[in-house]
Amino acid sequence: NYRIYRIWKNIKNRCYGSHNTRWYKDEGVYVCDEWKNNFNAFYEWAMSNGYDDTKEIDKDMKCDHFEISPKRYSPDACIWIDKKVNTRYSTLKDLVMKRELRSAYI
Repeated sequence: NYRIYRIWKNIKNRCYGSHNTRWYKDEGVYVCDEWKNNFNAFYEWAMSNGYDDTKEIDKDMKCDHFEISPKRYSPDACIWIDKKVNTRYSTLKDLVMKRELRSAYI
């Protein structure tokens, strides 16, 4: 599946690419060893954990909920959610509203 492959490449580029965002670098966001150099492991996790062509990968909800720091792309920290929900969660400033939105997905 080309879309899953592109997502896998993009999360690695966010964390390690020469053009990675300053936030990712400053915050120490990384891709777990299981996924970093193994597309098949990522693909198997995606297919077993709710992937479909309408969803995006999200690391923030579970990392915030379980206080995982630094944030990471890994099986225990990621979920698949709708783009609209992902955008809403990332733009919310109110912690209570974030917690309420998270509770519907975790």
